[in-house]
Amino acid sequence: MNNSLIKVYTDGGNRNTGNKPGQHVHERDLSAWAYIIEYEKKQYIASGFQFGATNNAMELMAVGSAFRKITKTEELKKQKIELISDSHYVLDPMEKGWLEKWMKTKKERPNFTMWQTLYPMYLELKPYLIFHWVKGHKNTVGNLRVDELLNQEMDKHK
Repeated sequence: MNNSLIKVYTDGGNRNTGNKPGQHVHERDLSAWAYIIEYEKKQYIASGFQFGATNNAMELMAVGSAFRKITKTEELKKQKIELISDSHYVLDPMEKGWLEKWMKTKKERPNFTMWQTLYPMYLELKPYLIFHWVKGHKNTVGNLRVDELLNQEMDKHK
């Protein structure tokens, strides 16, 4: 392991078509996710699209996709990883140990299947993870960029 830090910016979003608060998204609502992985002078960038997914599901998809890239890319393995997100929904369960409890009890919760998919990668990366919450749509360049990427992804499918 060298001393380089991997910075991972993730974001997910949904364009709700006017549902009232607390109601489900419509199946034709635009949803997307994006990540940027910065390591030394390299960047790995990806985004994806889905109809009718919630914002939280897209936040999880972004982190899961970034984790998958890291675990499958030799130069990124066993490096310190700063996971930077504006989503307490994603960061808190990993940082506060809730995710491990959820997996042991297997208690059904929203997006549980997605959490189950994320979990083995989280365990592999856990010794290297540093969590960093940022206020969304503010002054963090990487966070602004992933938001821009996911909105571009949704714009392609209007």
